[in-house]
Amino acid sequence: MLSKAVENAQKRGYATANDIAVRSGVHRTTVALAIRQGKLKSRKVGNVFLVSSRDAAAFIAKYRLTE
Repeated sequence: MLSKAVENAQKRGYATANDIAVRSGVHRTTVALAIRQGKLKSRKVGNVFLVSSRDAAAFIAKYRLTE
């Protein structure tokens, strides 16, 4: 269950690292590594990393493994 803050952020166009992993077809560890290395900008809310829709779309376009 996601916190109210995370749910509100998702309604405003933010994606969680897990959402990005599912949409791109990579493991969520890959997304977490990109965040840690500074390749994917994010904001941490509680235990969840949130990524703007623009940054998420760029990551997915670059790393997409599934169609």
